[in-house]
Amino acid sequence: FWGMTMKQSQQIHNFLTHNKKGLSQVELMITVAILSTFFIAVVSSFIGIGRGLMVTKARSIATNLVQEKIEYLKQKSYYRLLVTAATDYAILGYDSQYYPPETESVSDIVFTRKVLIVKVKESGSTLTELAPTANDSGLKKIKVTVTWRESTQLLSVEIFNLKYNPDRVALDGEITGTITNTLTGLAINNARVFVAQNSNY
Repeated sequence: FWGMTMKQSQQIHNFLTHNKKGLSQVELMITVAILSTFFIAVVSSFIGIGRGLMVTKARSIATNLVQEKIEYLKQKSYYRLLVTAATDYAILGYDSQYYPPETESVSDIVFTRKVLIVKVKESGSTLTELAPTANDSGLKKIKVTVTWRESTQLLSVEIFNLKYNPDRVALDGEITGTITNTLTGLAINNARVFVAQNSNY
């Protein structure tokens, strides 16, 4: 026997050849129980690894589907990128008219892709969504969501991007006038005026 001394090998050989009693029923049951526990643990590990790989694969496919749709929509001109209707925006949260939901089956997994196009305005580093009927701010948000079901759980990947109006230009302006005291009506000398930025100006 590999890795054993001559004496240990001889002892095992003698046990196997001269032990006439064999294994008792209790010993046999214990051996079977130990082996069963081992095999169950191994099988459970493989099942867990398999599920993890499936979830990772599905998420990768969903991400690709989202990016594919966003790139397709960004290729449209600003004015051809239609904003989601007010009813869809308020009730559904996605576009069912201009860009209806799409269903795709990949590797026996069914993915549903939904699109939402909204007007937004910049306020510093913050983006604020505007109502579909609001004045155009020269900026639209493209949001694409892909959902799929893993067992009983609904999973999703969501990514958004922005589409700028290339014709949008910054406007210069000038403020003139006299600042007066509301109580006396007299002019206020050396007054300072602070102008808050508004993207609609």
